[in-house]
Amino acid sequence: MIGLRWVVVGGGKTTAACAAHNPASAQLTDLSNPGGTITGKTMGGALSQLLRSTWLANLMWMSGSILALGLGALYYFQDQLLYHPSIPGMPQTPRENPPGYRSPADHGIHDYEEHFIKTDDGATIHAWLLLHPDSLSLPTVVYFHGNAGNMGFRLPHGSNLFKQCRVNVLLMDYRGYGSSKGIPSEHGLLSDARAVLATLQAHPRVASDRIVLYGKSLGGAVALAVTEVKPDDVLALVLENTFLSIPAMVDVLMPLVKVFKGFILRIGWHSDRRVALLSQPMLFMSGLNDELVPPAHMRELKERATSSVWTQLYTVADGTHNDTWHKGGIAYYRTYRDFIGRVMELLEEGKVGRRRKEGGKGACAETGLRGKVEERKVVGGSVPIVPSNSSSSSRSDAKKNE
Repeated sequence: MIGLRWVVVGGGKTTAACAAHNPASAQLTDLSNPGGTITGKTMGGALSQLLRSTWLANLMWMSGSILALGLGALYYFQDQLLYHPSIPGMPQTPRENPPGYRSPADHGIHDYEEHFIKTDDGATIHAWLLLHPDSLSLPTVVYFHGNAGNMGFRLPHGSNLFKQCRVNVLLMDYRGYGSSKGIPSEHGLLSDARAVLATLQAHPRVASDRIVLYGKSLGGAVALAVTEVKPDDVLALVLENTFLSIPAMVDVLMPLVKVFKGFILRIGWHSDRRVALLSQPMLFMSGLNDELVPPAHMRELKERATSSVWTQLYTVADGTHNDTWHKGGIAYYRTYRDFIGRVMELLEEGKVGRRRKEGGKGACAETGLRGKVEERKVVGGSVPIVPSNSSSSSRSDAKKNE
């Protein structure tokens, strides 16, 4: 008859073995202790070990399942995790914004056009084009804003660029942001930027060879990406508090996911690769107190810009991610103006952009970029901030582009 015989191997560990024996004389034998027998305590230890091993296996299975579900969610929903068209508790569109953030007219700028631009994949992009009377003789800055919120919250900064640097400014909302229609994605935002550039290239009041791209944070990645595919349409780049790439930001913001990022990341925004390929002059503006993007990213981007004809790094000691432009004050705008002035000189010399065919004075002489910077009061407040006492109201005198 087959019976169960318990075999104890040194250290009190037990294993079960089957052996033929006489039931009448059956006993549990401890082979590590000849003549000894297994006690109930030893049997209990074996059972506990078996239960523990089963519990650990179940725990590992559950942990693995949860990890797989989490990584799967990150893979499928990463666009929703990255792009934030609206801020909880804040308006979705510029029209719903508080006074001071509804239109350029809130800042005394009435010569502007409102555009709804169609992209090649069917999205609609809402944009404001702020124009000076002599717009054709001036550079035009395309303002690619950072993540979260609509372009109306960027009006304090954009209007200052328009006035302090005396440039035309185009502000736009990516698809899904503000009044723009569509679903944001890496490919989609690049299509938005291409459509905006195409609109400016064909605009009768914009000098097509004097388009400068400004990109902040996410906008910096957009600016570099569209310059890579449309290099002849971009004269220069200004990048502020932007990042090396999304994988590099995962290392900063989600270190526990770092080991898996090669398997789950669909979004790249590889500015670290693109910046090395571009020859345009570049100004890197970095807040050294940036709490989101490590300032080291900006320094490394500048170091990687080895093909650029000219690069410059400007830092603001107490500038954070959103308020570097404000904390920098008049020195920020002076640096911006001087950079554009130098770019215009390089354009005149035929060293950057498409060589100008017409003669005449350069933009530096016309705008006084090398002269004294007018000490206008810089309207302040990082975005998005609701003004405490706004007396201005939105005006609906925007011009439709035909």
